[in-house]
Amino acid sequence: MRYRTPPSVVNVYSGGKKLESMVSPRRLYRRLDEWARNRSRASYAVLVGVTSGLTFLGVSALFGDAMIAGAAASGGTMILLQYVFVSNPSE
Repeated sequence: MRYRTPPSVVNVYSGGKKLESMVSPRRLYRRLDEWARNRSRASYAVLVGVTSGLTFLGVSALFGDAMIAGAAASGGTMILLQYVFVSNPSE
């Protein structure tokens, strides 16, 4: 029976030599998801709000007009709403 590389690790070969070992996107996502779920309620709300605000800012800049006030308002609103109405998924 041939040894199979686990799906979480992808080995990169060149000319029969192993160059490096990379973590698969699925495993990386699971690690990031676990890290985010282990945050406290307040830090989870801040994480969601900052992500929302930076995404808003990035998309608005991509379309030509970086709306800094709108990004700050969006991020602040998301922090407030996440903290008040949504508990951390781990709780």
